[in-house]
Amino acid sequence: MTIPMGTGDGQGAEEADDGVVIDITDAAVARAALYDQLVSRRPDGELVIDLRDEVLDKILSLAPTGRTIEPSERASGRPASMAPGLHLVAIEDDESWTRAERFVYDTYVTLGFTSENRDHQVSELAKYRDHSRFHAVINEDAEIIGTTRSIVGFWHELPIGQFTRIDYADEDPMCELSSIVVEPSLRSTGVLEHLCREGWTFAMRDGARTLAALGERWMIEYFRSVYCMPFVPAAVPQHYMGAEIVPMTMSMSPEAMAEVGRENPEWLWWNLENFTASEIEKFGYAPLTRDAMRSRVTR
Repeated sequence: MTIPMGTGDGQGAEEADDGVVIDITDAAVARAALYDQLVSRRPDGELVIDLRDEVLDKILSLAPTGRTIEPSERASGRPASMAPGLHLVAIEDDESWTRAERFVYDTYVTLGFTSENRDHQVSELAKYRDHSRFHAVINEDAEIIGTTRSIVGFWHELPIGQFTRIDYADEDPMCELSSIVVEPSLRSTGVLEHLCREGWTFAMRDGARTLAALGERWMIEYFRSVYCMPFVPAAVPQHYMGAEIVPMTMSMSPEAMAEVGRENPEWLWWNLENFTASEIEKFGYAPLTRDAMRSRVTR
């Protein structure tokens, strides 16, 4: 006898020797994750469905925002160049890494994102050092004034892996952008955008297929409406590092980048300037750059 578990179309399912079919498609796993959030079993065996407002709010807040970007009057366009005297660097040596860690730590402690410790580093991120890469913006005095950390791996190997995943559409491996910190006096000056572009460039060159991030709810709307990047909520929100955090992902496929290019072309083309022609061809972005050339010729 065959007992279908789930409602998938059979793709990703496995049939055991006794004829039982177990649906292990991503959709089935996502449904199971949602079920685990709402349903529990008491010691006496009775099922309990948790319908408290705070539980439902977490689930309902993940109503799909979609991977299609709607037209936005807030689209950023091409970012400003960084001010003279500022330079973007990759952190290569232990001394510079320690300085970058301390810069992030001091900011996070001030904001209440992490607790003070004698190591002067964000303890929640310490275990990810081996598969992380720091980029920083420094001033003329070689002082760090902005950072981003790129952490590459599969979902369960990243900070985002601590959250209950319910959207499996965006593929592993992923690059989680973390430790995005800019000196307050230099916000809205292009430093943040240059740091994020460097993180994205590193992600593509390191073989990542998806960008991931942890942020508060407003950040998804900001990424989508200002940069026209199709980030979507990918896991159940929870309190993490001092705030209610929504895990989010965005595919870096040519199709996803075409969404960006349609609504915020100058932003996309500026990001692609970091790649060589052969890299653009390899990543499948060549049609996007041809569109850029056609657009500029016809202006």
